[in-house]
Amino acid sequence: MYAKINGEFPPPCRPDPLTADTIPMPKLDDQISTLQEKLTQLKLRQQRLDARQRALDALRERKATTRRKILVGGVVLAKVEHGEIDAEQFRGWLDQALTRADDRALFGLPPSEPG
Repeated sequence: MYAKINGEFPPPCRPDPLTADTIPMPKLDDQISTLQEKLTQLKLRQQRLDARQRALDALRERKATTRRKILVGGVVLAKVEHGEIDAEQFRGWLDQALTRADDRALFGLPPSEPG
């Protein structure tokens, strides 16, 4: 324990109080560099997230477009079957529009003339 000096106990030994001058702090340049690296990483992460969102939006739009085409095709085919659209006129539209041999064969059309 402590021994009395002149009838009083001396104050306990304490380290110097922590002040801005005595706290070891990284240099300001190091802090700035660290923050810049973190900002760069966050920007890259955001770019990746944005790119993923754009890809998902594009995929969603392609699926919606395909669904619209299928539905329109179903309506047109139903109208041809019910005689609301002339079957020969419809076949003429297909003959003009379809160029790939496998597409033409699907509707019983002869291969188109090259040129």
